[in-house]
Amino acid sequence: MLFILGVIFAPLGLLGNRIIFLTLLIVAFIAWLLQRQLGESQRWEEEKRKEKQGTKVAASPYKTLFSNMTSFKVLIFLVGVYLFWNLVAGEMFPTILSGLGFKVAGTFMIVFLVLSLLIGLIWTPRTRGKSLEQIESTLSVK
Repeated sequence: MLFILGVIFAPLGLLGNRIIFLTLLIVAFIAWLLQRQLGESQRWEEEKRKEKQGTKVAASPYKTLFSNMTSFKVLIFLVGVYLFWNLVAGEMFPTILSGLGFKVAGTFMIVFLVLSLLIGLIWTPRTRGKSLEQIESTLSVK
């Protein structure tokens, strides 16, 4: 969507950039408002209650992040996605843009955006309407 907005507002120059960032500001504000309406999980509530009572709460070390294969796979997937995307957006796109022109570079970027969308749709677990505990039991995270 941002790429399409960039193409639409490109003739406006700096004003176009400002319009895009205003759009992003509005989307971020709406997301922030929606996030404020979400309730906290029972686990978080229990941890806060224990802290107020003075009960020592065990720290969650990084070791638990790597303690099961599911967490490790998710972490590797995220690192791969971000490294790949940054490589495309930061290194390849400007090179293709200067060498082959906007039409080829834009098509290249749209293809990678569609691939990113497909990867997200295929590999993202379905969590709508589930509690954190149900999601964790599905992913076998402890």
